[in-house]
Amino acid sequence: ELVQDRRIREVLEGKAEHIVPPNSQKYQPCRVAFLHNPQVGKLLSTAADRVPRLVEESGSGPIFGPFFLPSENSVYVGQLQGDQRVGRGLLICLTGGRLKYCYEGGFEADLPGRQGRYLLVSGDCYVGEISAGTCAGQGTLYRAEPGTRYTGSFRADLPHGEGREEWPDGSLYEGGFSHGLKDGRGTLSSDGHIMEGTFREGE
Repeated sequence: ELVQDRRIREVLEGKAEHIVPPNSQKYQPCRVAFLHNPQVGKLLSTAADRVPRLVEESGSGPIFGPFFLPSENSVYVGQLQGDQRVGRGLLICLTGGRLKYCYEGGFEADLPGRQGRYLLVSGDCYVGEISAGTCAGQGTLYRAEPGTRYTGSFRADLPHGEGREEWPDGSLYEGGFSHGLKDGRGTLSSDGHIMEGTFREGE
């Protein structure tokens, strides 16, 4: 399912009451157009189908939205405390009027919280820890190509630190990463061969 939280999904599908926001300048009622774009919906759903379910759901309390936030060029559906996003929610980020990514998970102090998942229009999906709205800490990046994924440490949305990358043909790399590239000591296993050594900038 594209949106895992049942109550948020019901609001998006028009099956739940649209609740007026506490701050009408910050939160402006809108329509989520990507739900009606089959191509974009298929890409996001493909990414969503490959990842595990989030354990938590929104529980009790009203679900607000969908609302457009002009200051962020994004759309939000979820829980609020006052005029801040706190609790469970769905954030749809736009760039140039087009969908950039969807984030579903917890929110703290108006920002994505410590755990959640990002669905990208590329078909990639990230599930793991979040810091200041970016992928940071421990997590898993599921690539658009089935069977390709990275599990390990992230910094600023990129693999950084120790991690493990797997490919559909059974190849496996375990070791250091820096800014998204293999870097440092590592082991590459492929087609029955094992190479161990120091990698620099992906090589």
